Amino acid sequence: MTERFSAALLYVIAIGVGLSVVLFFLLENGRANAFTTYIVALALLVALFFPSVRVEILALPRSVVLALVALLEYMALSAIWSEKGSIASLIQHQGYAALILFFVLGFGISARRYEQFLPGLAYLTVCAAGVSAAYSLYLHFTLPQYQPLPEPRLYGLGRLSNPVISAASYGFSCLLAIWLLSIKPAYSYRFILLLFIFLLGLSIFLSGTRTVWLALAVGAGTAMALGSDRNRILCFFLVFGSVGLIGLLSIGWEGLVTRGLSFRPEIWSEFVSRTLTVNPFLGVGSGTKAHWVTPVLTFQHPHSVFVSVFYFGGLVGLGLLLLLLVITILWLASAEDSGERNLAIMLLSYGVIFGLFDGDNILNKIDYLWWLVWLPIGLCLGLRYQSRS
Repeated sequence: MTERFSAALLYVIAIGVGLSVVLFFLLENGRANAFTTYIVALALLVALFFPSVRVEILALPRSVVLALVALLEYMALSAIWSEKGSIASLIQHQGYAALILFFVLGFGISARRYEQFLPGLAYLTVCAAGVSAAYSLYLHFTLPQYQPLPEPRLYGLGRLSNPVISAASYGFSCLLAIWLLSIKPAYSYRFILLLFIFLLGLSIFLSGTRTVWLALAVGAGTAMALGSDRNRILCFFLVFGSVGLIGLLSIGWEGLVTRGLSFRPEIWSEFVSRTLTVNPFLGVGSGTKAHWVTPVLTFQHPHSVFVSVFYFGGLVGLGLLLLLLVITILWLASAEDSGERNLAIMLLSYGVIFGLFDGDNILNKIDYLWWLVWLPIGLCLGLRYQSRS
């Protein structure tokens, strides 16, 4: 009876993790999307009372888990010294950290326990993203008045209503589709995947977001290199150049000249200067607002995951993030050579490159940063160690 109950909880965790990812592309309301992460957290908390589940958690790579916990806990504690730090803010950010931790652990356990978890989740995510992209394209061409801003850029629906968020999420889904093609599914599935890649790529093209092309070029190039038996460097640069060329065509010369670097150096300089002024070692705290109002524009966040972590958590937070990435990469190097490992490398490289040029506070309820930062970590936890003689 006990084993059946623990097994049922593990099924709930796997389903909850999968729904958290898939529903992001389909739901209008962020609260409904966050509800599935609450289910994952509660199910995992109850499952911890069963020895078999604790054994599965202890089987995960401890170095990665410890680095993850250290980063999340530190960023949550930083709410104490925020601009308006309070016990309520601390509890709120501890809750965010717990949701992320349970999601990552749940992802790792599910990937290890269920052989078809990753392929199934990838197919469902690509389908959900494809449906979202198709409907967004339809509205973009038939009802241009629905666009929230005067710029002729494609805006996704629901939680993807920002062009950057939609492009980042569609790029993530593109890599999942490319990975599914690499495991050689049936020909009918290949046709459907290619169709979804076309829809997602066209949506990214029309979004006018530039950062995603660099990240997608690195991710797709990595996929091609990992799938090749020889000339991996050549394969990487061929794909990198091809995707990069498409990105340049989507931006156009006028967009490249007029938008330049989208004020990235100025934004980063402003938030780095604030951090150095307040507290370079501990940062300003996760509860501090990250707005910068200029006479021309208002910037809502530092537009870089790494600058954001430095702003909120100082050198300590940035050091913990880099430590987590280094430990994760070392774990990837020692993991079994498999399709799942290749996917982890693709998504991690995509997230790191995108995070260099865009992103906000990593400690939050489920949003697109979960695919850039936390999901690749959870995928790495699901890999197994390869013994080397």
